[in-house]
Amino acid sequence: MGLTELNANRFDRAAANFSEFLASQRRDAPGVDRATYLLAYTSHRHGRHDESLEQCREFRAHHANSRFLSDVIRLEAENHFATANYPSAVEAYKSWLIQVETDESQRQTVARVHMRIAQAMYLAERYAEASEHLESNAPPRATTDPLLLSYDYYRGDCNYQLQRYLPAARRFKSYIKRVRANRNQLELQPDEREVLQSRMRDARFKLGHSLQLAGKNGAARTAYARALKADPKTPYRDQLYFELGQVAYKERKLTIAGKSFRRLLKKHPRSEFAPQARFYLGVVESESGDFNRAADHFSELVRRHPDHRLASEGEYRLAIALKSAGKLEEASEVLRQFRSKYPNDERLGLVRLEEAVAISKSGDPEKALYLLSKLRESPSAADYMARILYETAWCYRALGTPEKAVESYTEILDTPEIVATAPPATDTAESSTAVTPGFPSGTNAVSYTHLRAHET
Repeated sequence: MGLTELNANRFDRAAANFSEFLASQRRDAPGVDRATYLLAYTSHRHGRHDESLEQCREFRAHHANSRFLSDVIRLEAENHFATANYPSAVEAYKSWLIQVETDESQRQTVARVHMRIAQAMYLAERYAEASEHLESNAPPRATTDPLLLSYDYYRGDCNYQLQRYLPAARRFKSYIKRVRANRNQLELQPDEREVLQSRMRDARFKLGHSLQLAGKNGAARTAYARALKADPKTPYRDQLYFELGQVAYKERKLTIAGKSFRRLLKKHPRSEFAPQARFYLGVVESESGDFNRAADHFSELVRRHPDHRLASEGEYRLAIALKSAGKLEEASEVLRQFRSKYPNDERLGLVRLEEAVAISKSGDPEKALYLLSKLRESPSAADYMARILYETAWCYRALGTPEKAVESYTEILDTPEIVATAPPATDTAESSTAVTPGFPSGTNAVSYTHLRAHET
């Protein structure tokens, strides 16, 4: 009766029947070992993994020589895996392998257990160990077993997490190809189909991302576009738009980059990548020379995402864009607010310098000179002394005291390390703008992407 109820997925009734049988028998009676194992298996199927583990321990204590011992060891491993106790799962799986290593009839099951060991290592973030285990225990290539079919996926994602991007891309590509080739032969339960779809989505995205991080921008763009075409509803679509924008920016295709970032904001305004998209739209517009639109994007970033890690950089670039657009008073006010909001920011000296430039260009060179003189006394002044002296000379020229301007120019020329970083000479009476193109200092086009580990 217990086995009939178990096969019908009536787990409470099955457990009751097995327990009733065990209560009526001596521990050494025939069939007790089998019933104890089936009770533990029933608990496992019912999701009562701790209870199943306790029943497995009971089995080991009284039936160490049973023919069901290897089944119990594997069941222990599955319970540890289900409760995310991955180190114990690995040890239990390895113990099971010792029990059956000479049994040729278990070859398919052995291959699956090796995959489970690698999965457990992977989910424990032991990527190097998982990769080595997979490499040493490759399953048959001709398989329609969903777990064994995931071999290339896990090898790819281990390489991805270890930042070995080209090997990762090759494995993800192989996984996608093999799943497509075997899709019609796969007999999947609904939960298995969901897992397969999730892995395929992850593999499509990470194929592109691996290529992008390896510097293969053209191939990455193709992979991202194929991922969107193959699965328009993929949960990665917001990041796919974002990465397509970054790839286009890297290739200096600013118009295409802008379209990708705008598409992200239109279709996914609440995306976690929305702040970055607004920031990079500001960068793209700045480099395209449309400083008014750049200022709009940086302003939206600061207004909508004041606590984001890019907010301070966005506010600084907002001021630079306003200054470059000729909106000097607005730029000065933004720079003043920046100093108030971020008193310990490492760019504070540069912000003071930009503030002085904006004030001088708006018609108050005397006040700008005062700010520049105070800035020159600051500890960080050496980092941009060339610009301080250059702007000081410009203010003296604006005030009609060229001899003072000559003194500043002479100081630049008399100091070799300053000459090396001085702004280019100009024949006009305009101050330098020093708008820095591209991304924040110390970053690159992929600094804000997320390395998402897949955990199915």
